[in-house]
Amino acid sequence: MDPFSIVADLEEGAFAKSSRMVRNVKRLSSLREIFEDEADYQKSLSREDRVVYEYTRPVIPPEPGQLFFGTSTIHPGRIGREYFMTAGHYHAKLATGEVYLCLKGEGILLMQNRAGRTRHFRMRRGVAVYVPPCFAHRTVNTGSEEFVCFYCFPGDAGHDYESLKTRGFLVRVKERKGKPSVVPSAKRREGRNRGGA
Repeated sequence: MDPFSIVADLEEGAFAKSSRMVRNVKRLSSLREIFEDEADYQKSLSREDRVVYEYTRPVIPPEPGQLFFGTSTIHPGRIGREYFMTAGHYHAKLATGEVYLCLKGEGILLMQNRAGRTRHFRMRRGVAVYVPPCFAHRTVNTGSEEFVCFYCFPGDAGHDYESLKTRGFLVRVKERKGKPSVVPSAKRREGRNRGGA
């Protein structure tokens, strides 16, 4: 693979359009399982199949030694009291780290490992967060404008979304008294009530 360069607008958190860049868009209709308020999800979806988030990256082969990088943009919005967020994932190659750098807006980066340990970091422009190996991660837009992060991780890391569909994230970010709060997920509380994990 040959070296290349791409121009980035650091104020807007966007790379210039080029044939090298790939853009992926996630709409509300493809994210049903991530929001807890099913009634408000259906109500919102019936009004408009909004773009919740999107990400861009250069075309780079998914091979050892390569680096994937790009930007993720989460649009402002809520379903019920829960803020718009990414689906979240582990890496398929579990022992893989990742770096996020906020370019615009504000939000929270949630993390959890398979042992149930959770962490979260509030992000605003200029804040970088390191996600260690073996942690699932999800970004949440808690502001009124786009929340844009630059990301970078090894090219052979892959993504594992399925593990989180089964267990889900153990914590959520919800609006409480006009402010974002990190709270236990409803599924986690139900599990405890039944004597589960």
